[in-house]
Parts: sequence; structure tokens; C-alpha cells
Amino acid sequence: MEASALSVGALADATGVSTRSLRYYEEQGLLVPDRNSAGHRRYSSRSVDCVRFIQSLYAAGIPSTLIREIARDWDRPGGMARIEVVLAARHAELLAGISAQQAAVSHLKETMSIVRARRDAGESAPIKGLHFTPA
Repeated sequence: MEASALSVGALADATGVSTRSLRYYEEQGLLVPDRNSAGHRRYSSRSVDCVRFIQSLYAAGIPSTLIREIARDWDRPGGMARIEVVLAARHAELLAGISAQQAAVSHLKETMSIVRARRDAGESAPIKGLHFTPA
């Protein structure tokens, strides 16, 4: 264990991540601390970059199951190529979601225009083909 090993609190302070989140990362196998003679967690200075990268993956909406795959591939031969595939797939999913949301916004604007026009016409203007039965 390196002399500059960080406690869980020091790692939390250095990364802006709660100790609870760090323990969750440990439970998920994403972060592996050493233990000192008293059994306390001790993290290497590399853990700071690791936690920041994990945070960026979570911020990108990548679930912990995929983050575990990324962590497994990180130091394996060909791992970066596999990680790129995972990230590219997530990127495509986000873009598809944005397109779907933009379409929904467009439809909502059209619907709002119909309602506004009906209101402005004194709510008596019929909508062709639309018949609601009053309760």
C-alpha cells in the first residue's frame, strides 16, 4: 500500500462524492480499496481519477451493470475498443431519445394550438371527427 493512501473520507473530499457512494462503488466491484492493519479502507491516489470517471459514466446515464463491464475491460487487451462500443451505443440511445422527445414536443405544440384556437373561438368550434361524450 502506498504511503499516500487516502481514507474513505479523504477520497470523498477529493472527488466531491459521498462516502455512501464510495461504499456503493465498492459493493458493485467498481472500486477496490486496500485495508490498513485496523481494517479501515485505504485508496490509492489513482482512485481519485477512477471515481471521477465512474461519476462521468453515471452522469451519462450508464447503469452500474455496464459500468462493471467497462471496469472489467479497462485493463484487458482490446478493452478500450469494447468500451468504445458500449459508449457509442449509449450515445446512439440518447440521440434516439432526444429525437423522440423533440417529436413529442412538436405534437404537444400542435395540440396546444388546437386547444388555444378552440378557446379563442369561444369553445364552440368543432374539431372535425372528434366527439367526446360528456360524463
